Amino acid sequence: MLPLNQAEFFFDDQLSSISTDFTHSIWIGSENGKVFKFSNYEVKKFNLADDRIYKVSSISYKSDTLLLVASRNNGLEVWKNTKSKNLIKIKTYTIHNKGYQYSPYDYIMDKDSLFVATSFGLYKTSLKSDFIDMKPVITLTYGTQNKNNHLLIIHNICIYRDSLILGSTSQGLVSYNRNKNSYTYLIKNKTIEYVSVFRDTLYALSGNYLYSKSYDQKNWKKKQVKENSKVFIKNTDTLSTLLSSHHFTLTYRSEKFSIQNLDGFPLSYEGRNICITDSLQKLIYVISKNALWKIPFNYNLKYKNENKRIITSFQNSSFSYFLTSQNDLYCLKNNSLKAYWVCTLDQNQSIAGIDVIGNYLYYYTDKNEVYRIKIKLKSFYPLAKSEFIFKCPSRIISTFSSSENLTDFTYLIGTQSGLYYLNKDFQIKKQYSAESLYITAFYKLNKNVYFSTLNNGIYLYSDTLKKISHTRDYPSIKDFILKNINNKEFIILTNKHIIYKKFKFPVYSLNINKLKPVNDSMFLAISNKGIYPFYIHQDSFQIKSPGFQNLSIYNSLVQSNDILLCTESGVLKINSDNLKKYEEIHLNKINYWSLFITFCFFFCFIFYTIYKTVYLKNIKLECRVQKLKDLIIDLPDLIKNSDLEILDIYWNIQQNLSITDKKKPKNQKNFYTKQINSIYSLFILILLKQKKQLKEINSFESLKMISKSEEIQNTGDCYKLKICIDTNYLWINDFYKLKNEITEIIRLINSGIIIEGYTDVLLNHMENMYKSMYDEKIAVLRFKKDHLISDFVKDNNTNIYSHIHLKKEIMLIRETLEKYTLYNSYTDSMRVSLAKYSQLSDYGHEIWKILKDLKEIKVQTQILLILNTVFNLCLKYKSNIDILMKENTLNSNTSIVNTLYSETQNKNFILSREIDELLSTFFKSLPKDEFNLITEVLKINNFKSQNAKILVLLLSDKHIKRTIIPGILNVYSNLNPIISRLLNNRIKNNINAIEEFELSHPNSLIAKILKSLCK
Repeated sequence: MLPLNQAEFFFDDQLSSISTDFTHSIWIGSENGKVFKFSNYEVKKFNLADDRIYKVSSISYKSDTLLLVASRNNGLEVWKNTKSKNLIKIKTYTIHNKGYQYSPYDYIMDKDSLFVATSFGLYKTSLKSDFIDMKPVITLTYGTQNKNNHLLIIHNICIYRDSLILGSTSQGLVSYNRNKNSYTYLIKNKTIEYVSVFRDTLYALSGNYLYSKSYDQKNWKKKQVKENSKVFIKNTDTLSTLLSSHHFTLTYRSEKFSIQNLDGFPLSYEGRNICITDSLQKLIYVISKNALWKIPFNYNLKYKNENKRIITSFQNSSFSYFLTSQNDLYCLKNNSLKAYWVCTLDQNQSIAGIDVIGNYLYYYTDKNEVYRIKIKLKSFYPLAKSEFIFKCPSRIISTFSSSENLTDFTYLIGTQSGLYYLNKDFQIKKQYSAESLYITAFYKLNKNVYFSTLNNGIYLYSDTLKKISHTRDYPSIKDFILKNINNKEFIILTNKHIIYKKFKFPVYSLNINKLKPVNDSMFLAISNKGIYPFYIHQDSFQIKSPGFQNLSIYNSLVQSNDILLCTESGVLKINSDNLKKYEEIHLNKINYWSLFITFCFFFCFIFYTIYKTVYLKNIKLECRVQKLKDLIIDLPDLIKNSDLEILDIYWNIQQNLSITDKKKPKNQKNFYTKQINSIYSLFILILLKQKKQLKEINSFESLKMISKSEEIQNTGDCYKLKICIDTNYLWINDFYKLKNEITEIIRLINSGIIIEGYTDVLLNHMENMYKSMYDEKIAVLRFKKDHLISDFVKDNNTNIYSHIHLKKEIMLIRETLEKYTLYNSYTDSMRVSLAKYSQLSDYGHEIWKILKDLKEIKVQTQILLILNTVFNLCLKYKSNIDILMKENTLNSNTSIVNTLYSETQNKNFILSREIDELLSTFFKSLPKDEFNLITEVLKINNFKSQNAKILVLLLSDKHIKRTIIPGILNVYSNLNPIISRLLNNRIKNNINAIEEFELSHPNSLIAKILKSLCK
């Protein structure tokens, strides 16, 4: 697999699409509706939608630049840039019968038409009319349903020979003729994942096959490709791209090169816009899950000699080191033409960079892991193994080492998120003063070490980092060199220029990656297109004719006036005075076959000697040690909450036994005896702790186990002790587990309604079982408990009579609710729940919720009874008043009216007193939550106050006449201000809190009536 080397940009959001527009800007959509504009290596973010973006691009319309945004289930939207540089939505295209609730997966603009591929077919609209004022209806070009009435989903579309619009669909490859306004299927009854056109050739991707044909060909050419491929793009005559959800394949002519170190592609939906081609810059842009990748057309896809391809290198004062694509390490003595093979590193690792300090090679991989390995020059060193040091949390960009010995050295690791260094104990530490810096390159001159960052300038490395102030305004620094240490004259490479003092040389099209100083007046710019020599003249420099333009160069080293080029075919040595002549460095690898035979004889002899003296003895020790390990293998669970003394003994034993894996003890017998004694002491301590726990339980069964433990303790047998400890551990755990389960069941029963002959029976059993835990066997109690609960939650013959009691209780509560028709609108949810519960034949584990709901509903019926009684008494009070008023109107006899008035006053006084008693009863009957609602939300704490009494009257009848409220309460004053303040200040102002309470208490009668009072 080939490494992709560098991701241009990483994003915090999960990406979903990429597209380009007429300005060559790149637009990237995300899964969360964000849009990113990528132009000249700058990113601008817009929040335009709430869901996945399938495609976004800009178009020029009159003097405005408009943005077309295709998002999931939101249709195709048009956005306009305002003077304040904010985007506003000015149009959403709709389709017939769906409005804007459709998904536009792709769209193209050609001449005066806009074609849109959607989840309901292909649509078009004309762009001739005024874009802003046009009607938001896209004319249908052909039906959204096929003959089998399945939705016709179009994945992507493209233009072929000006007149044809091609679409990849789940039913085949469809071709729409815009001139004839008709369509036909070029490929039928196959799911076409992607359709694309290059020059005059049409490509269609379906399943494991790629179909292609030119305009004058009748038959399709068929070629097998990777399984589950989703996108195929022909980039150039010789280069093509194939993508699936987790594979990215570049094909150069007929050779395939897979790149799979990208973190997945967003292809799990119908959208296919994840790859674009920039023919002008000769680049391929691809988005993975969280990154935008840039791949040049001349990416190194073909290698004449794979074994000699140099992927990285390192140089110190005496030697140069080269690593090939096969992970062969070579060493070259300076001023020599022969490089000697040192060793071969792990070929399963993809190594990105190397450094040599003393006899150790330090290297890092594409997985951002740092290793070191001991090397020995000019000799075969087969026993060396790579030692893992550190895994960096972010991608490693560059490293630096400053010494050739291990007594005084510096090893720096530059990453995308900061700087790390290796201390003298060979531990990686983070340089917190450089946290969050994106480090791109290092450079050393004399004793000073500098490093560059992507967008924060250049720093001088020391105990406290010193920023070079005049470099902070240079964006996207890739590399740099220092010409004059006194004046700090840097030559800086960015992605657009090489900068020296105030002089800027444009290099955007040269694709330069590194700068190499040759002497005071010359430096080289290394590109994968060749070498560019620059000559410094006062405050500027000039470029001379490049060399090796047809050679892919990965790195370079400088020896005096000589330059070593690391290429795809080996190492070339050139002189800075003549860049056209070169000498090849010979990479001499050792003869493996002769070494293999030699070492076979050597190892046979060593093996025979070791076997006679050590091996048989070690086998006996290993068997003994393994038995000891088996004794303590499951102790961590037993001792996790133990005293420090027990833990210390255990970890000492564990450490002593693990040492034998690396180093065998001299006196094996004493070692074994010491460890078995330690294990015995450990078991005794654990057993003493268990006996204490059993004694605290103090049941008849635990006392028996104490007696058994004391008997085994006196035997001195470790294996019997281990069995006893395991038995005690399981019993103690089972005891407390059963105790907790019974306690929880009792809590569940008490939180629900108590039904005679049903839940009260189970509660009685559970309480008796809890008491008998100390007199009966735990296993018997567990069986009883499981059997009771199984009968309780299942509808079978053993508990059918108990279920009759439950059905009866549900029926009684339903009948109670049906009596109070006045409050039907507030008891809908309760009646629905009761109807649902009465129809269930098997309650299962839902029984606990049902019982809890029934308890809540029954409490609400009690509140309902009080409110209904208050309502009826108020109604009777009003009726008495109405009769009196009628008699007063009809009867002119004053004495009769006075007598009737006196009788009515007496009756209503009795009614007022009854109502007053009910008002007090109402607050006492409230559940805790409703009580808190009235006291904490409505701030009514004095239940004898006028506010409290008026509240109950309003709850009983929200239409009660305000004129009779003073009489009902025996108050002879105007209560309208109090009623208004109660409604407005205490109830309506707290509507949000009341609604939240109703959501959490759907059966609350008080909350529902209070909510209705706000309307």
